[in-house]
Amino acid sequence: MIILCPIRDDEYPAYLECFIEDYAPEIISNYRLSLDDSRVRTKQEVVKVLP
Repeated sequence: MIILCPIRDDEYPAYLECFIEDYAPEIISNYRLSLDDSRVRTKQEVVKVLP
């Protein structure tokens, strides 16, 4: 059984870093951006949907 719980403030930076590295390749293929530009775009998208 999986139990979900809110992410703690001290966990968020590590989560965000992992998420960006995981999601950036999708941005590269969808928008044909460089790795650096895809990381920037990923951060911008995350800021829109997460606190």
